[in-house]
Amino acid sequence: MTGGSGFDRFTLGEVGKIYYDDANPLLVGVNDYALITDFSAADDIIQLSGSASDYSLGASVAGINGLGIYRNGTTTNELIGIVQTADNISLIDTCFSYV
Repeated sequence: MTGGSGFDRFTLGEVGKIYYDDANPLLVGVNDYALITDFSAADDIIQLSGSASDYSLGASVAGINGLGIYRNGTTTNELIGIVQTADNISLIDTCFSYV
């Protein structure tokens, strides 16, 4: 996913629906995720379904630089996105929107 100049909304979920979730609680989801290539915390928003406590930030997958966005699960956490140009961000920052 690549936005234009200025404000962009990267939608990784909507009310009651998480995008890029393979629906298999035993897999981490490294074959199905959004790759956000030009994110700016000052200008852009990442939209997620649920609340900040439903997610965690962590390492990207091998071979791709960036910060992984994971949906917390009971068995494994599901990778739903990688932010390649991530500033120093936190799930409670205003650059994240929850619906």
